[in-house]
Amino acid sequence: MEFKGKIKKFLMKLQALEGVEGCLVAMRNGNVLESLVPHDLDVGRLAAMAASMLGAAEVAAETIRRGVARHLTLETEGVTLLVTGAGSKAFLLILAAKTATPHLLKDIEETCKAIAEALP
Repeated sequence: MEFKGKIKKFLMKLQALEGVEGCLVAMRNGNVLESLVPHDLDVGRLAAMAASMLGAAEVAAETIRRGVARHLTLETEGVTLLVTGAGSKAFLLILAAKTATPHLLKDIEETCKAIAEALP
């Protein structure tokens, strides 16, 4: 199975988890590889902003010398946005209900490892 097919399968598995409203995988430059997000969202814009935010968070983590950034969390009134690096080439973004976030972290971590391994 080609890597885009594998990534789509990973996203479908995450999308099936309780509380997940959408997810996407993009390259570190913001180019979307695959997405399962509500149709009313601008996926390209979301991925570009997430790439920028993750890059800034990783630089901040390096600056404070307390280890690497594990994930970036943005909480809004209606949803939590989680962005996690998936190796050096890509990242995973999850839109989830606030109450689901703590329960998703293990699944997100495992999926990021699988995505990193699937990328050429």
